[in-house]
Amino acid sequence: MHQLFDQDVAIGLLIGVFVAKFILALVAIGLGIPGGIIGPVMVIGMFAGAILAYPLETILGSTEHHDGFVLLGVAGMLTSVLHAPLAALSAVMELSYAPEIVLPAILVIVPSYVVSNQVFNNRSSFIRQMEFQELNYKLSPITQSLQKTGVLVLCQEPVTQFSQAQSLAMIDYIKAHPTDMVIYEDISAEQHVWHLVEPNIHLEIEDTPFTTTALPVYSYQNTLAEIYDELKAKRSGAVLIMCHEQKRIYGVVTWNAFNVMQRRLWFFVAPFALLTLIFGVWLIAIYGMDWFRASTWLHVKLALLVGLYVYYGYLYKIMRDLATGRNIRSSKFYRILNEAPVLVLLAIVILAIVKPF
Repeated sequence: MHQLFDQDVAIGLLIGVFVAKFILALVAIGLGIPGGIIGPVMVIGMFAGAILAYPLETILGSTEHHDGFVLLGVAGMLTSVLHAPLAALSAVMELSYAPEIVLPAILVIVPSYVVSNQVFNNRSSFIRQMEFQELNYKLSPITQSLQKTGVLVLCQEPVTQFSQAQSLAMIDYIKAHPTDMVIYEDISAEQHVWHLVEPNIHLEIEDTPFTTTALPVYSYQNTLAEIYDELKAKRSGAVLIMCHEQKRIYGVVTWNAFNVMQRRLWFFVAPFALLTLIFGVWLIAIYGMDWFRASTWLHVKLALLVGLYVYYGYLYKIMRDLATGRNIRSSKFYRILNEAPVLVLLAIVILAIVKPF
């Protein structure tokens, strides 16, 4: 590829080969002809980068930049088509074996991913193929994380058990211990059904003082992903965790336990935010106020950092709203909110490395 572009190739030939390769790749993929996706995407990206470099090379009268543009074209195409930004960055670094390509590659990869995902609503070609073949692939980051965690992590115990014949004793117990977890077994049905009994906090004139909720039974070997799928539709309720062979009850997992898990994750980040603030102030004190006043880029970086702290506080408000069921935002809003800090962090890294002013 280097020798090809080093030969003062006419721009018309480059565009012709680019269009031909693009059409042939579409035909091959559409007809299911074996040929792969990554290879054609990389070749198309190479020619796209070379075409975009042509005006700059014409002005400068040199082709010394075409290798970099070719690699950046590969990075942009891999990111946009495959939605694999880390793989694109790794490929560019391995092909170039030059550390200085990292920053330009990031400047291409991040906008490519954001524009492809948010503006054009594009998805990975692999995901589109799985959808066409009706394969189940939709695993959200939440599900992927919960699949790695067993149910016993959020299992609330001890649980006080009563039989259906002990209803009076159960009522007296709940009155004396309103915060305890109480369940009872209904043996009148064809299959034994467990119920969670809780005080009715929304008591009206004709209501009973207690509410009962049927408990789906899950094994102690299940993961939190199955429990989340069971409860997420109503965003309430609970499930019973037990060992079927030994008839042993481990406890109950409620929807509120997932809210506690969210809060733990939010507070997990808090110490790192505090340490960043402490070491940042310490670094400024070491270099001195004269350096701080002269470093305009640092002022912009600190403004962006303050924005991240505001963003962190706003996430706490959203967490509280979700916990109380006051969600008024769309899924697209949360996708954008999730990816916005990446752009801010990218700008911070660029300012720290380049120091443009």
